[in-house]
Amino acid sequence: MLESRLIEGSKGYQWWEPLFDWSGGWWHVMGVLVVLAFVLLVLRGMYRLGRMTIAADNSQKAERGTAAIEFVLVFPVLLVLVLLLVQLVFLLVGNLQVQYAAYAATRSAIVYIPTDLGENNEANKLITAHGFEKYDAIHQAAYLSLVSVSGESDSLAAHLEIDVEQYVQGVSEMYLIQDRPEPKWVETLLAKRLRYAANHTDIRVTRMMNHWDLPYTGMEPVYDSHLYGPRDPVGVVVKHKFNLSVPYVRALFSDGQLGEASGGGEYALLEGYAVMTLEGMKVPLPPAPSIKRVLGDTYLYYTLPN
Repeated sequence: MLESRLIEGSKGYQWWEPLFDWSGGWWHVMGVLVVLAFVLLVLRGMYRLGRMTIAADNSQKAERGTAAIEFVLVFPVLLVLVLLLVQLVFLLVGNLQVQYAAYAATRSAIVYIPTDLGENNEANKLITAHGFEKYDAIHQAAYLSLVSVSGESDSLAAHLEIDVEQYVQGVSEMYLIQDRPEPKWVETLLAKRLRYAANHTDIRVTRMMNHWDLPYTGMEPVYDSHLYGPRDPVGVVVKHKFNLSVPYVRALFSDGQLGEASGGGEYALLEGYAVMTLEGMKVPLPPAPSIKRVLGDTYLYYTLPN
């Protein structure tokens, strides 16, 4: 798999960045500190509990008063630490899902792009505009992969053409075929989450940069249209506005504010990127020979005319 850092506007969070660049992942570092602080608080609580048990005969009332004061002082801090841990876990899971969405979209691209769909949409040609089957298929593959980590939206953007009800019906039929009871979230949540994924996900298909004076230099977005060559690498960048759902601490991770149609909450921008080699190429066979061929017992031989 090829990867490029030359994608225009690529500023999303990558999970491995804190391992090499502490300044680029401050909230990841904070997560480690939060875990250490939580462990220290638990150990201190166990120590205090043991002390209180030993000294219960001498100063039971005083210890109870001290424990109550400590609880009042420590509980708000402990609550914030727990909420931070929960939000960090959600972010890490969301980042993994965005990476998978990039893989799914790229897989869809390398299968659909070689398909010949007629005039202005021939084999190996991609037109980056909604309404063209190849481009829409790439987007829908990413949207469906992000449903599990998406927020909720009541309406779909005007430029998007997605049959949300058909997708919900397909999931319902899956449970029916498997003779399993349909969960309530299929009817109440699935459509809203699919609309959120479509409204708040930016997808760009990339191609290999070709320069006469340089060898391979990376990937760049496809604008308008592009005709790929045989076995060319195809990349997809997925940027998703991940809904921050944990109260009180979400402002620490926020990259912006969502619209009213999505609840008006805050989001963190997560990015995934994948590259694969174009597949599905139809290689034309050479013309059949005019010499008559005869199949023998163990081999194929030609009969020459007299």
